[in-house]
Amino acid sequence: AGAAPQKRPQRPSHRGKAQGTYDAYAPGSVIATRDSAQMRSGEDLTSDRMYEIKAGHLCEVLGQAGRRLNVRDLETGEVGWISSATKAGARLVQPAAEDQAQLLAHSASSAAAGQGGTSDGSRDIDEV
Repeated sequence: AGAAPQKRPQRPSHRGKAQGTYDAYAPGSVIATRDSAQMRSGEDLTSDRMYEIKAGHLCEVLGQAGRRLNVRDLETGEVGWISSATKAGARLVQPAAEDQAQLLAHSASSAAAGQGGTSDGSRDIDEV
């Protein structure tokens, strides 16, 4: 009679780290923060903190590296990095509502084209 085969211990598949299955956000897409987020000057989590972005804030995605997003704050124009998800995979951002994204794209393109106007979208009388 032979010895019973020994069972190997099961290893955790992630070894305590996130799996790296994060949502992909295309450059130019608009996202909204689901919770507050730290805007940092660099991709690394040890880079300098710039400021805190509040929940519901809109940003334009400029690039992505894993769960880190390079974004432009659509309110201030500042560029920095935020996390799109926690290490455990919980989402911290989501695609902005279609109407919000279109409104922001229109206001950004108007400003870039040098089309002056007032905050309510009407043109100043002096421009006519």
